[in-house]
Amino acid sequence: MGSIRIALLGVGMAGLSLLEALSFKGSFEGLWHRKVGKYGVEDLELAAVYDVDASKVGKPLSEISEALKGFNDVKVEAGLHLDEPTPGLSMAENLRSLEEITGEWQSLKVDVAVNLITSGGFRSSQAYAEAALKAGVCFLNATPTRIASSPPTAEAFRKAELTLAGDDLMSQLGGTALHRGLIRFLSKRGLTVVKSYELDVGGGLDTLATIKANVKEAKRSLVGEALKAELAYAFPTMAGTTDYVDFLGRRRVSYIYIEGKGALGSSFRLDVTLQSVDPPNAVNILLDVIRALQAARERGEYGAPMEVCAYGFKLPPKPLPLEEAEVAFAEKYVEES
Repeated sequence: MGSIRIALLGVGMAGLSLLEALSFKGSFEGLWHRKVGKYGVEDLELAAVYDVDASKVGKPLSEISEALKGFNDVKVEAGLHLDEPTPGLSMAENLRSLEEITGEWQSLKVDVAVNLITSGGFRSSQAYAEAALKAGVCFLNATPTRIASSPPTAEAFRKAELTLAGDDLMSQLGGTALHRGLIRFLSKRGLTVVKSYELDVGGGLDTLATIKANVKEAKRSLVGEALKAELAYAFPTMAGTTDYVDFLGRRRVSYIYIEGKGALGSSFRLDVTLQSVDPPNAVNILLDVIRALQAARERGEYGAPMEVCAYGFKLPPKPLPLEEAEVAFAEKYVEES
């Protein structure tokens, strides 16, 4: 067993948090699973980092964040971009083509490409997935672009003997995970969920991109499907990012409302507000999925593994209740240290 070589696509807030976790070389406060598929965090090796932001491309990671001094020799490379420019983003020059990315990943012997580009980069995400397929690289899609949940794409990765995970990363503790947990808890207590909604606001470029009409609708559809996976019956629900608030920065605020019924037709209403620092919420899920993708490939379990996708994403190919997904993932991939 060797290392897992990673190509990171996107050095936004979530990407920087992942790199910070990797800089600890094995363990950090709050690490969830020390061993996944026999791999520790220390077995993850950074092969390359890509972005399209002119303020980042060409710079060592240590100049982008004080927390990344251990990556002083790693420079941010120009990635590819096939979508409309993100508001507030100055695009780098000399962006790469799909063919150039494919060749680089082959020469760098990349094992897993981690797609953390800004939401709304639908064509760019598809192109990165195609590059991974051509280069013989496993692919983690954290964006709302439908890649792992696309049967033809999942089948193409299976035939190529590669693994694929997605779509739309679900944070360890975000509005969607909490919303799902509350719905499941109420159902287990014998109560009926009548309707619910979740409204999110946050800062950062990804939130700014998410409030665009087409991206907002795509995200809303994905989250709605994830919520409905928790119960055997349908109920009206709506969830998604409603606004961008610049001064929130890395923080995200989620407002969750659930209405339901109990004994003798009694009713209840539940209002919950979650305030969190958003980027670190992605770290444990990303680390787990990266390691599980490599482990699944080594076991000959190609395509989009159900246990991995349902565990870490809002729109897996086969949705499962969150608790069932966590148990299935742990039984198959998590090892006691």
